[in-house]
Amino acid sequence: MKKIVLNRERSFASILSGAFLFPKQEWKSFVKVFCLLALPLILVDLIFQSTLVRVIYEGAYSSTFGLTLKQQVEASIWAMNGGWGEDAMIFFWPIVAAWLSQMVVSFWVILMSLSYLRVYQDHPEKEPGTVTAREVWRVMRRKWLPLLGWGVLYTLIVCLTFPLLFVPGIYFGVTLLFGMYLIVLRDQSIGKSLSGSFVRGEWWSTFGLLLLLSIMVGLLSSAFALPYTTQTLYTTFTSAVPDPYLLSLFMLIANLGKYLLMMIVLSGMGLKFYSILESREHTALYDRIESLGDPGKAANEPVE
Repeated sequence: MKKIVLNRERSFASILSGAFLFPKQEWKSFVKVFCLLALPLILVDLIFQSTLVRVIYEGAYSSTFGLTLKQQVEASIWAMNGGWGEDAMIFFWPIVAAWLSQMVVSFWVILMSLSYLRVYQDHPEKEPGTVTAREVWRVMRRKWLPLLGWGVLYTLIVCLTFPLLFVPGIYFGVTLLFGMYLIVLRDQSIGKSLSGSFVRGEWWSTFGLLLLLSIMVGLLSSAFALPYTTQTLYTTFTSAVPDPYLLSLFMLIANLGKYLLMMIVLSGMGLKFYSILESREHTALYDRIESLGDPGKAANEPVE
């Protein structure tokens, strides 16, 4: 199987299919990289998430065992209106720790996935499925700090504009999205990555692609979350005491599915990024013209 060349100008349908084709081609090496670089952090995150779930069940939910569903709802409303008083603080730090942990893991998986794309693009001579964790780690070490700076600024801009009838938040969220690709794949500075000029003329197609990929990946992720969701619903409606180890296992399955499937969205948006780039710079076109005089190089041209 020939490699998929990333820097090609593509149609919307081609990008959408490529978002699934690229992970399919690279899944073996990507899973290896994922297990070495991301899985340890996900397991640490699982500890925080499991602690939060245990605190919730042992605190607020344990007091509703044996009650009817209506009584459980009334008890929940009472708790949200301050019925717990100072005891509600037992939930504060576990919630903060679990939230921060999830943010760190999400950032790390995005960094790892984009670094994987960078290694893949920088070594066209390598066979498909041969990207190593060491190569990805080298890129991650160079790019984690600028990507973190971009992520903090991006989050602040979106969060500050989102309450304004949602529209400004969505606009800036899409407009500045390719900043992380500019940093990791093109070595741009944080300032240039936040200019927003890259997506000019491509906003609606970018928004549509992101929305469609998010919906499709969300549906796929729900399959991994089904055991956890089923167990939670069963516990809610039967007032049965949940098994913390079983819940942790189901939570791990849901998280692994969610983070692995993020590669579909990131690779799809990566193909969109390279398509916009190629439509303006025509780098790949010039390379192909140069290869016409070299039959051997033309024969080894990667597939689109």
